[in-house]
Amino acid sequence: MMMLTLFVFLLPALPLPGASASADICIVGAGISGASTAFFLTNYTSSIHGHGPQLRVFERRHRVGGRLATVAVAGDRFEAGGSIIHPRNLHARRFADLLGLAVEAAGDDDWLGIWDGKSFLFQTLRPLPPGTSWWRRKLHALLNSLLLLRRYGLSLLKMDRFVQEMLQRFMLFYSDFESRPAFATVEEMLKWTGLYDLTRRTLEEELLDAGLSSQTIAELVTVCSHDSGALFWRMLSAPLPETLP
Repeated sequence: MMMLTLFVFLLPALPLPGASASADICIVGAGISGASTAFFLTNYTSSIHGHGPQLRVFERRHRVGGRLATVAVAGDRFEAGGSIIHPRNLHARRFADLLGLAVEAAGDDDWLGIWDGKSFLFQTLRPLPPGTSWWRRKLHALLNSLLLLRRYGLSLLKMDRFVQEMLQRFMLFYSDFESRPAFATVEEMLKWTGLYDLTRRTLEEELLDAGLSSQTIAELVTVCSHDSGALFWRMLSAPLPETLP
């Protein structure tokens, strides 16, 4: 995803090899990659105007967005994909700003539940009603933290440390061009950031080596993986692909 985003931001400076001035441009798929490519081609190049080449986007569904979809469940609307943009995903944040999308901060009414298909394995306390006093909200948050600590122990802290180390390496991709070398292959790029070894092992192996318990991996990581649209069991049974998240 990141490489696609980088490509999109460099589109105005990229010539189309072998393409004539009148050749049409076709984009297959209107997901986030295809739609954003069409957006930047249309708004930040001078060739797709008037009698120039035509831009055509092909999508098999009746809507654009791909996995970025809003679904209705029991009368409420939920984001089925792309519901969260990590603050350090600078390209996605820049794109959201460009489109004028407002940021919705997380509230104090979060409610966590682990569902196994039949029943809840774990739940935090139900959200407090609006207008609850400050000290009650703080006490409520403390109790939820203790519930999580009792179930998952220090694995939560170890998981946070694992993620922070990954993010520090990931942020190297945002280095300026003067301090970042050019890469001939994806393998070279991943080795430069120290992420290459993650493509040679399964996610489960990495998390176990980081000190996470099997219960934390099976419950919390499964939820996060499904929420992001990944196939958790494929991630556990096969090495991570040699691509960027």
